[in-house]
Amino acid sequence: MTKAKAEWVLVLTVMATSASFLFMKLGLSLAPFNLLALRFLIAFAAAFFLCRKRMRRVTQKTVFVGALLGLLMFTLIAAQLFGLSSVTTSCASFLSRSTILFVPLIRSLQTKSLPRREVVIGALVTTAGLALMTITSDLSVSAGAWLCLLSGLIYAFHVLIADHYAGEIDLLAAGILELASGGLAAMTLSLLVESPRLPATTEEWGVVLALGLLCSSFGLAVQPVAQQHTTPERYSQIFAMGPAFSLLYGWVFLREVFSMRELAGALLVLAGLLLTNRPHSQTLPLTASASTQKGGATSSDCAAPNDK
Repeated sequence: MTKAKAEWVLVLTVMATSASFLFMKLGLSLAPFNLLALRFLIAFAAAFFLCRKRMRRVTQKTVFVGALLGLLMFTLIAAQLFGLSSVTTSCASFLSRSTILFVPLIRSLQTKSLPRREVVIGALVTTAGLALMTITSDLSVSAGAWLCLLSGLIYAFHVLIADHYAGEIDLLAAGILELASGGLAAMTLSLLVESPRLPATTEEWGVVLALGLLCSSFGLAVQPVAQQHTTPERYSQIFAMGPAFSLLYGWVFLREVFSMRELAGALLVLAGLLLTNRPHSQTLPLTASASTQKGGATSSDCAAPNDK
C-alpha cells in the first residue's frame, strides 16, 4: 500500500467513525444501553470473524487489558450517547476530540514536565473555541456538553493505558476483546434498568448495523493496517478533521443550524487541534501506532471470509 493510498484509507476511516454521532442520534428510539450493547456485540462478532486467526494467540494479559479498555470505551460512548440528548452531533464530536489535548497534558503530569509550547497554545485556542460553541446566553453549559467533554477525558486514559501495554500484548486482539467487554457491560446494564429488544424497524436496523460494522469494526480492522504506511504526525492531522465531518453530517442529514458564534468556535477548535498535532506530537496515534509495535494487523491476520 502506498503512502497516498494509506492516507486516503485513513480519511475514509475518520469519515466512518465521525458518523458515529449521527447514527447514535438517529438511534435514540432504542434505550441507550440497549443500543450500545447491540453496537458493541455486532462489532465484536464481525471483527472476531475477520481476524479469527489472530485471536488464537491471545494471552491472559491481553484478555485483561481488553476487558479494561472495553469498560472505559463503554463508559465514554455512554457519556456521548447521553450527551447527545441535549447537544448537536457536531458539538458532541468537537467536545469528544478534546482527547487530543488531554493526552499530552496528562503525560506532562506523569513526567512532571511542562507541556510543549504548541500544546499550551493549542489548549488555549481550543478552550476558547469550545466556550464559543457551548456556553449559552446565560453563561451556562449544558449537562450534555459536560458529558461529551468527560468522554474526551476518559478516552485520554484509554489511549495512555493502551500505549502502556503496547510492547507487551497484541493490541489488535485486545481491541477485539474490548468490543466484547463493552458489549457485555452494556447488555448487563440494559437487562437491569431497561427492557432490551431487537430493532423493530428498517431504520433502527440500519442505525445499529452502521454503528457496529461501519463505525466500530471497520476502523478497528483497517486503521492499524493503513497507519503502518504513513507517519503518526500525518495521522494526527487526519484524525483532527473528524469534527469537521461530524459538522457536515449534522448539517446535511439532521438539518442542524449553526450560528456565526458556533462556527467561529468550530474553526478555533480545529485550529487548536491541528496546532497541538504539529510534528513531533504524540497524542492520539498512540493506540494505532502501538498496535504496529507488536505485530500490527495485516491482511493475513484478518483473514478473508473464506479462510479457515
